[in-house]
Amino acid sequence: MNQKQLQAYIDNQLSASERAEFEQTLANSPELQRELESYKSLKSAIKSAGISEPTPNLQPILAKIARPQKTPWLAKLAPALVAGVAIFGIGIAINRATQDQLNPVVASAKVLPPEGHLETKSPQVMKWQGSDPIEGADRIRESFYKPIPTIALNNLDGAEFRAAECGSCWISFHYLYRGDNYAIYGRCENGNLNTGQVKPIGGKQLFVFADAVGWYDKGDMTYTCLGGTPEGRVAVATEAMKTTSKLD
Repeated sequence: MNQKQLQAYIDNQLSASERAEFEQTLANSPELQRELESYKSLKSAIKSAGISEPTPNLQPILAKIARPQKTPWLAKLAPALVAGVAIFGIGIAINRATQDQLNPVVASAKVLPPEGHLETKSPQVMKWQGSDPIEGADRIRESFYKPIPTIALNNLDGAEFRAAECGSCWISFHYLYRGDNYAIYGRCENGNLNTGQVKPIGGKQLFVFADAVGWYDKGDMTYTCLGGTPEGRVAVATEAMKTTSKLD
């Protein structure tokens, strides 16, 4: 029996005469009956698992399952394959729903607009690598035109300072946190974070984007945190906000 014809029968895509001919063949073929039931069972399991995509081409699998006289162990394994597909589909659906519940703000956030990328406002003029954020801030002050904060993540366990840099109109502190790299940028400007999702933090506001977190602070400064993970960016930004109001 042509596998495409079998699928067309299940999906009610045969003409009346073709359907009658198929059903006559089906009545006289136990092998075809087993193949039909296997297909129905697998398709039903996938549908109940909440997988919305069209049913994949199952012909290669069904061709083996429907021939128990040649490979009886595979026919016995068919229910386990059906259950496995169903569980996998349910797992994907549950994982996506859980992530959206844990990060509802990030799930619906927009990307940081181009004007919010502070590091693009002027070319880099200085970069210093080291492990001390105080020394890094001092290196920036040697070439920067206005007071800046020392952005230290002293109370964020596992955060390691890696570098400081600046352009003619922006500053940046770089950290490694839980295996991911984060860059905190600052620039004297305002208004370019307003399209973000607002997340109140300790009397201040974070503006959350799908790829960044930002905030406004003293001295008409805007700060953004890029890199890492959504959870990591919020953690880094929350700790950084404690120091960005201390301009020197």
